[in-house]
Amino acid sequence: MAEVSLTLTKLVLVEGLDVGPDGATARFGDGAGGALPLGHWMYAHCVELLEDGLKKRKPVGVSFGPDAEIKDVWWADADVVKWFGEEHEDPVEVFFWGHHGLYRLRHSHPDFARLYAIAKRSAEQKEWVWFIASPFPLTLLDLVPKSHFPPLRPAETNGVAP
Repeated sequence: MAEVSLTLTKLVLVEGLDVGPDGATARFGDGAGGALPLGHWMYAHCVELLEDGLKKRKPVGVSFGPDAEIKDVWWADADVVKWFGEEHEDPVEVFFWGHHGLYRLRHSHPDFARLYAIAKRSAEQKEWVWFIASPFPLTLLDLVPKSHFPPLRPAETNGVAP
């Protein structure tokens, strides 16, 4: 089974997006930016996710490569952690109230301690979180309290709880 690279994949808020003949350039709320090359194998899908995030003020997951190149863009979901495994387990299994499947939080993740603390707080306080995960197996890449980002634009929540 292939391991997913967990380095430099994070939830961000898209603040600007310029699409040109050579690719797209995105600016993020944390001050970072990145370039998505036109030849990216999922270029249209990545641009669509970035545009959707910008329009709705909804966070997206972005994987960065060298020189701020955008390697991938991930759909972000919001939910509350229902339960999770013990910290010593590897991987720690995380289950959300409104999502099917067991998500894995691996000790090899560079931000394991931060992500585990957020999952624990979400479960204990019923706090909403944004998260991104890779499929097969479901592996958490980032997890951020929903309060970290501004609310979605009201007319465009698409069923995501405020």
